[in-house]
Amino acid sequence: MIIKFNEVLIKGYKVGKCLCGKRRSKTKIFTQTLNPFNKNEDGTICTRDDILLKLAIEKNEWLKEQIYCKNCDMPSYWGLTSEQREFYDKNGKDATIKKFFLI
Repeated sequence: MIIKFNEVLIKGYKVGKCLCGKRRSKTKIFTQTLNPFNKNEDGTICTRDDILLKLAIEKNEWLKEQIYCKNCDMPSYWGLTSEQREFYDKNGKDATIKKFFLI
């Protein structure tokens, strides 16, 4: 038995500069389905509007992230300044990228 659920989707598009200086664009599709297992925090079944709101929030978070090339290498640990290495040691890679390398 195959059951197909309706899909709700939002397409996201962003343009920006990579850390290497090249201009890049990214596209991503955010999707969820309308089904009885997709529930809100209070236990009610998500409606189409609820799902669209969740997807819009997810899309906005994605739009805030830095664009970077797949071919570009992030600076290695020893390529960072001493201040950046200390910050990296305390907070990890993602926090370091957001703090020091956003253009």
